[in-house]
Amino acid sequence: MREFVLALVDTVQRARRQHSSVDSVERGAVGMLAQLAESGEVRGTELAQHACLDASTVSRHLRALDNAGCITRRTDPADARAALIDISPAGREVLAKALADRVTTFTRATAAWSPADRATLARLMRRLSNELENL
Repeated sequence: MREFVLALVDTVQRARRQHSSVDSVERGAVGMLAQLAESGEVRGTELAQHACLDASTVSRHLRALDNAGCITRRTDPADARAALIDISPAGREVLAKALADRVTTFTRATAAWSPADRATLARLMRRLSNELENL
């Protein structure tokens, strides 16, 4: 299992070093756009919990996303002191571009793999993700 963990960390680090054509937002903020696209409108504290990041990091990413026009904010009707954050149409475009870049990277990396191997990897990664969510 130790070898698996080291391989997974190495894979993530190498994937992060790949070039992205998305330059309007920081790479770390793209994950927040993905979460917003999946969950819909949420508070910043919920984004921080999901991403396992501290509030100051999330706040910095949200500021950058807001400046780039990638998110919308509105007052939370349940608590006027808080804001609800959602992905904007521009944010969906940035997310789509970032995901397309990732697909291209992994397609190139697995070009010599059989379709069955790629399908097995996807199935096992999804299974691992689900198991981690259930811990």
